Amino acid sequence: RNTRDVAEKLKAIAPADSGGQTFEARSADLFTVSGAERLVQDLADSDKRPFGYVFFTVGCWPDYADPFTSEGVEKMVALDLVARHVVLKSLIKHGLLEPGARIMNTLAPTQAFPLQSVGGVKARLEESTQMVPPGRIPFSLMPVAVAADAWLRAMSKRHPDHK
Repeated sequence: RNTRDVAEKLKAIAPADSGGQTFEARSADLFTVSGAERLVQDLADSDKRPFGYVFFTVGCWPDYADPFTSEGVEKMVALDLVARHVVLKSLIKHGLLEPGARIMNTLAPTQAFPLQSVGGVKARLEESTQMVPPGRIPFSLMPVAVAADAWLRAMSKRHPDHK
């Protein structure tokens, strides 16, 4: 589905008493650090007030024909981990999160791997590195899945004002 179409449908069903909250679709190249930073800079330059909720839903599956971004990062890692980190850090830097803002991280592969302890995440990453070295497509699916939740937990400890 087209993101803009979905945003328009969400606008149509938003309650009348939504307190001025709006839904808006933005296009950005989140495969690059500069693209992720540019998205947040565009938000900072607009008249947007700080966000109370951030939903990370963007993601991708392995691209066997063209696996790496222009920056040389495997696309799944770039989009599912790096972009999320850059966007969240930039939102915090620009003061675009309300105190107590809620962050939701939705990533399809994480559904295949239950939430794990920090030790469990480390073990899974070490196992997968021994099985398939980094730079090979299958390497990224499972590590990205377990690392996504570990990343969000670590960020919530680092930035306790935002959960």
